[in-house]
Amino acid sequence: MAKTALYFSPQPTRAARARWAFLEAGVDFDAHSMDVFKGEHRTPEYLALNPLGLVPTASYDGDAIIESSALTWIAANEHPEAGLVPELGTAAWRSAVQWTLFGAAELDRLLAIMTQHTRFREPSKRDPKAVEAAVEAFGKRARFVAAALADKPFLLGDTFSVADICIGHALVWANMIDQLGAFPTLMAYIGRLSSRPALQQVYGKELPIFPDPHG
Repeated sequence: MAKTALYFSPQPTRAARARWAFLEAGVDFDAHSMDVFKGEHRTPEYLALNPLGLVPTASYDGDAIIESSALTWIAANEHPEAGLVPELGTAAWRSAVQWTLFGAAELDRLLAIMTQHTRFREPSKRDPKAVEAAVEAFGKRARFVAAALADKPFLLGDTFSVADICIGHALVWANMIDQLGAFPTLMAYIGRLSSRPALQQVYGKELPIFPDPHG
C-alpha cells in the first residue's frame, strides 16, 4: 500500500488545518509543499490530481480527497489511538461533529470576505460594506465560541480534539487579520493551542499576521 501523500502550501491557507490534523493524529504521510504564490498548484501534474487547483489534497493510493475539514475528520477517525475523536454516538462525539462543520461553514466564509477586502484585493476593488457585515456576523459567532470555552480549556472539555483543530484554525486565521482583539477568551485559547508542537510545525512558534500587500 502506498503511503498517503498530502499536498499543502507553506503559506497560511486552509491546507494548514489538514496538515495540523495529520500531525496530531500521527498519520504517516509524504509531505508535498507547494508555493501557491509561485503557481506551483497550477502545474499539469497537480491539476490531474485536483482539477480545482486548490490546496490541500490528500492522495490515498491515488484516491484524491480535497476538502480540508473532511481531511481532519478522516485523519482523526482513522487514528483513534490519537484520541482526537470521542466515542461514536456520545454527546461529545456529536459536539465534535458540529464544531468540525461549524468552522468551515460559519467562520471560514466570513474570514475569507474580510481577508479579501482588507488584504488581498487592490484598494479600489475592496467593499467596506462587505467587511462591515462580515465583521458583525463573525463577532456573533465568535461570542458563541467564546461562551463554549468560558469554563473549559478546550471545546470538548479538558481534552484536545479534532474540534479544536477545526475551530482553532479558523481563530488563528481571524487573529492573522486582527479580528480577535475584543475576545480575550479566544486569545487565551489560541495561546493554549499555539503551545502544541504540531501547530508550531505548521505555523512556526510565533503565529503570523497577514500584512496588507497593497499598504
